[in-house]
Amino acid sequence: MADHEQEIPAPGFRFKPTLSGELVLLRPVTVNDVPALMPMFRDAEVTRLTGSHDDGEPDEGQLRA
Repeated sequence: MADHEQEIPAPGFRFKPTLSGELVLLRPVTVNDVPALMPMFRDAEVTRLTGSHDDGEPDEGQLRA
């Protein structure tokens, strides 16, 4: 294989880093975050803008799975 044809390894999406700055901390979502996220999942505007057009009520138990 020529040098310019080397395969690029696929990104490892299992690893989610925590990024921190002076005013922000970005970390992976955990099951402990579900209660705080439920109002967002119930918001009609959020579901419209994210393409989540499920007419049913979000199931907290399913989100924790």
